[in-house]
Amino acid sequence: GTTKSDDHMVVSVVIRVRNAAADLAARLAALRAPTMPASMELELIIVDNESTDGSVEVASEYGAVVVPISRAEFSWGRALNLGISRSRGTIVVLLSADVEPVSRDWLEKLLRPLRTVAGLAAAYGRQLPREDAPVDEIIRLQRTFPSHSSHVSIEDRRSDSDLPFLSNACAALRRSAWEHRSFDELCQAGEE
Repeated sequence: GTTKSDDHMVVSVVIRVRNAAADLAARLAALRAPTMPASMELELIIVDNESTDGSVEVASEYGAVVVPISRAEFSWGRALNLGISRSRGTIVVLLSADVEPVSRDWLEKLLRPLRTVAGLAAAYGRQLPREDAPVDEIIRLQRTFPSHSSHVSIEDRRSDSDLPFLSNACAALRRSAWEHRSFDELCQAGEE
């Protein structure tokens, strides 16, 4: 048999979905052709929240592992933890089904900080408003997601409730960081 090089890395992509078959198909298609190093293998994990619109079938068509979660069990944190627990990647990419990458090299750019900055636990992508976004959403996204990159150290926090911001609508994290501190499953907040 063949052996994989020491540089081989599995990157697991965990996508949460509920009745978003068209968005999911677009995201999975975008994952078929990203610019990334040949040494990386993508694993697709879809956490499905009782979809009835064909989302599960779309996931299966793309060879993704489908992990069901019921509406009664759902929380953002529980869905993320469940998907990550079923993955095997040393780096896990978290995506919402409705996130639309703006370039072919989006995945490479998202993963680059984790591959080049020692000790970095996670990175997230900037969110840009859609053309038809309401003004308040445009302002919120511009304030929350500035055009420049920055690094925040977890040691800089003042308390456990003052953890650095992470938007998991489009993020990448080291599995080891998640194993150290998984997502809060009781929090009913959205994706940040």
